[in-house]
Parts: sequence; C-alpha cells; structure tokens
Amino acid sequence: MPEEYRHGRFGTARLLSRRNKWLLLKCIRETTVKANRGRRYVQVSRAFFQLRQIIEYKARRAGHAVMLIDPAYTSQTCPRCGMVRKTSRHKNAHLYVCANCGYRSNDDRVAAMNIRGIGYETLDQLPR
Repeated sequence: MPEEYRHGRFGTARLLSRRNKWLLLKCIRETTVKANRGRRYVQVSRAFFQLRQIIEYKARRAGHAVMLIDPAYTSQTCPRCGMVRKTSRHKNAHLYVCANCGYRSNDDRVAAMNIRGIGYETLDQLPR
C-alpha cells in the first residue's frame, strides 16, 4: 500500500476520533463483491473496510464509541417523509427524487442522512 494512502487513512481516522464521541459508520464487509462491477469495486470496498478498522481502533483508544449501521435501503428511503421506493434513486445520475413528497438530493447524501437518523434513534433508546 502506498505510504500516502496509508497516512491519509490514519490521518482521517485520527481527526474523526478526536472530534466525535460517537461515530456512525456504514457497515462494510471486506468480502463484499458484485460480479458485474469488476475488480475496482473490490478495491474500493477494501479501502473503506480498512478505514473503518483504523477508525474503530483510534476511537477505542480515545474512549469513544463506533456504531455500525446497516446500509440496507438508506439510499432508497426519503429522509423527509420516510417513503421507501427503489425507483426514487437514480444511480447513474447520483440523484434521489422522492415520488411521494418531491424531495430532491444527491443519493449518497440521502443515504448519509438516513444513517445519521438511524444513529440518533439508536442513541435515544440507550439508557442515560
């Protein structure tokens, strides 16, 4: 692994773990492979998996918690009205348009907003 990439992941993990008591991460498995995507998908998911491992390590050392969120349907669910519809996400255009309420945004942003929402709901259920 080139040194600049390794340093970048450690620097990112260090920054995130210092600034946040709770870190919400999309659960990525290193072995996730889609046959029709080719080798590039494997390399990208492996890099994110390694970043997740580094973040978890740095957060534990800082006494912070990491919560892994199942990404299922997060890019198909409207963060405004909650409607789940596969056709609302336009993968090639990286666009999400809710068929119910008309909310429009980048599909990755919609997924991140939903992951954040799941994290907040989970944190609210924890005993204080």
